[in-house]
Amino acid sequence: MNTAYHAALANPAVYQHHAGWLEAQWCTGGVGCMFPETNPAPGFKSHPEHQVTTRLHRGKVCVHADGKPVAETRFAVVVEETNHAPAYYIPFDDINEQLLTPSNHVTRCPFKGKARYWNLKIGEHEIDNAVWAYETPYDEVLELAGLAAFFPNKVTIEVSAD
Repeated sequence: MNTAYHAALANPAVYQHHAGWLEAQWCTGGVGCMFPETNPAPGFKSHPEHQVTTRLHRGKVCVHADGKPVAETRFAVVVEETNHAPAYYIPFDDINEQLLTPSNHVTRCPFKGKARYWNLKIGEHEIDNAVWAYETPYDEVLELAGLAAFFPNKVTIEVSAD
């Protein structure tokens, strides 16, 4: 378990844009920093009405496939995006990575970046492209780095609130 990563998620940063710079202001107050945007999302320029918001889920998220536990976390990030159902992104540290096999499937989102996919192998059953992640997400969603999401039509996702 990456405790530094989990501690950072427990006090998530809020990013604001200022003329080509991102400002990280920690919710605990007082501490902040500025750094230049290096990988801005192109989609927001052509579709400024499109919204992608992220927040730490206050509760537990469990993922099962074929009745077998695949992931469990209290550090999920919820992504709410225009015209999409909410997606729960889970730290790789909280996913049973032994069940993942890399897929050749790749997609690009103009708001989040290039997505890489994995298949889930449960015994002899392989669930194609059940998991995706943005390994180098755009600046606006940097908090998705190191996290992966599951397609709810391919696995069972249980979400509980604290």
